[in-house]
Amino acid sequence: RRRLEAEAIEKGIEYEQPGDVLQRLLNDTERNGFVDIEDVCGHILILILASVHTTTDSSLSTLYYLAAYPQYIEKLYEEQQQVLDMQQREREYERQELNRKSEIIPPELDPSRDRELTAATVKKMAYLDSFLREAFRHRLELLILAHRARKTITLSDGTVVVKGTDVIINMKSAHYGPEQGEDPAEFQPWRFVGKSKTATKVAPDFLPFGMGRHACPGRFLAIQEVKTTVLMFVQRYSNLEIQDSTHTKRILHSRIGTPLPTGLYFTKRA
Repeated sequence: RRRLEAEAIEKGIEYEQPGDVLQRLLNDTERNGFVDIEDVCGHILILILASVHTTTDSSLSTLYYLAAYPQYIEKLYEEQQQVLDMQQREREYERQELNRKSEIIPPELDPSRDRELTAATVKKMAYLDSFLREAFRHRLELLILAHRARKTITLSDGTVVVKGTDVIINMKSAHYGPEQGEDPAEFQPWRFVGKSKTATKVAPDFLPFGMGRHACPGRFLAIQEVKTTVLMFVQRYSNLEIQDSTHTKRILHSRIGTPLPTGLYFTKRA
């Protein structure tokens, strides 16, 4: 990128920098304390590892929630099939319209792709989204998102946080508050169906991805990946079961990265 920028300057052409993390790291090498390009590459690798690790962990955790509450698997399967049926009908209608106009049917409308799980298709699955938000809400670490005050600040309620003070969020009070609706301590997978509270929407009562300007920018991709993982399992298996149910409570509230003490049994669909 630096070579391209130098070539553009040499030719008198304005170089438009990409608006991504790599470019920001290149622009702030001194402020970030990078010695050379290897430092930048190392930082990128850390970001990739962090994103893959947390998404994989969250996908596995969601599967364990399915295993703990197998009565909800069939509803997710039904929703998946209904959305795919609708998608198939819409694509068939598009093909018919093109045939009527004697126009060529493009490759992306090939019938073999009618039931593909696209990003747009997955977004239509409201019950799946609600299940994920509820699972993420329940799987919490009691104290998390530690911050250290870089200056003394007075909060809106008058609380004074002195410079150098460590502040940690009580996730239980945030995730089990009255804002969640009826019986907030109970796992209700369809709690958010028909509401504007999606699995990616951060708020004071939903903090797995943080909040404010420091909220996880990759949460949209992460949720999409977790949903795709769940959909693939629901499509192939009619039931999931925790091998040793005595560990269920511990598993459902495990910390990110904690090794789980037992596995899962899968029942393949007929």
